[in-house]
Amino acid sequence: MTIRLLPLLFLLFFAFPAFSQVEPDSLPPVKVLEYIPWRIGKSFEKEIRNSKIPQGARIYALPFRCERAGVDTFKTPLGMKISTEISFRFKRLAQKRRLKKLNLTIVSPDNENKQLFELMAKNLMPPSTMAEESEFWKNAAQNQKADYFMVGKYEVIGDYQSVRVSQVELIRDMLNPKLKDFAEKITLVDSDFEFQDQTERAAFRKMDKSVGEIDDDYAKLVRLSAKGRFASISLTEEKKDSPVPNEEKLKVNQGYQLKVNLLQDAYVYAFYYESHDMTGNKMYMIYPFENGQKNFRKAGNFVLPDDENVFSPSAPASNQAFIKLIASRKMLPLNISVSPEGYRYISPEDCARLVSAIERMPSGEIDSNNLIRGVE
Repeated sequence: MTIRLLPLLFLLFFAFPAFSQVEPDSLPPVKVLEYIPWRIGKSFEKEIRNSKIPQGARIYALPFRCERAGVDTFKTPLGMKISTEISFRFKRLAQKRRLKKLNLTIVSPDNENKQLFELMAKNLMPPSTMAEESEFWKNAAQNQKADYFMVGKYEVIGDYQSVRVSQVELIRDMLNPKLKDFAEKITLVDSDFEFQDQTERAAFRKMDKSVGEIDDDYAKLVRLSAKGRFASISLTEEKKDSPVPNEEKLKVNQGYQLKVNLLQDAYVYAFYYESHDMTGNKMYMIYPFENGQKNFRKAGNFVLPDDENVFSPSAPASNQAFIKLIASRKMLPLNISVSPEGYRYISPEDCARLVSAIERMPSGEIDSNNLIRGVE
């Protein structure tokens, strides 16, 4: 039997034309993803030179939040695109004479294996403020941690008449005692762009409209973290032992499995989320995939869904696959629904009951693992 677990997350990244490099003191062609990074880059160059920041500082650029009707929502592919373009600009400036002596490292959203909550969390909370709870640092070496996080948000004005990028800040890792004498926060200028070219306006609208809303109850599962450290996962191709490299995109219709390493006996649950699909936004099941299926696993190594079954991303390509595995010392309430198309998923109501049960347990008895990979 092959489990029907298609398609994975449909969060399209629309490729934007390559933009020409310009000198920092010359105004680039007026295009939204040129002008905004140029404008904020000017502020970055000025504020960094005037602020107390350590040499060799490492700055993580997190995906920007999207604001709708005055309410912060979640981080989106377009938010990642805007953050990436700004951080690319920062990288170029960091190599120029005025800043080169600082030896800054700028880490962009597109060149790091992003944790799930970075993209989908509905409220801003830089990982540095919840380091003990956060999955962000779970597998990160000490020398890979950020000294500062770049955060921000974007807002579409009117019927895509303009776009505003605001609250762009570099926030210091508050839990690193070595940074206590350096700037706590560096605030950069806001940037507004009014669309004059209807083709570019339509392209921006298309990028923004590729995002689906995540249900509140699913968002709670997405953000869930824990203190347990007795499970780890990696992705493998069907019938292969070697893990899929972090930088390698998953391929449409290729079968994949999760390779799980349990240090303690536990009940195991694996989910994936697709943000925009033909059957409605659902949290789909990788394991277990039937009600009543025994999911208590002994400590050791094994694959999911199981030795005989796989899951596969499907068209359209150029999306993102988000996977979450929960290992629990106690059985959790799980009710699996089946869509008319045969997909196994957990409903928002059942997801709320699951999360509520997890939140009542001691944090050390739960281990929460996230994976995110591109799909082509």
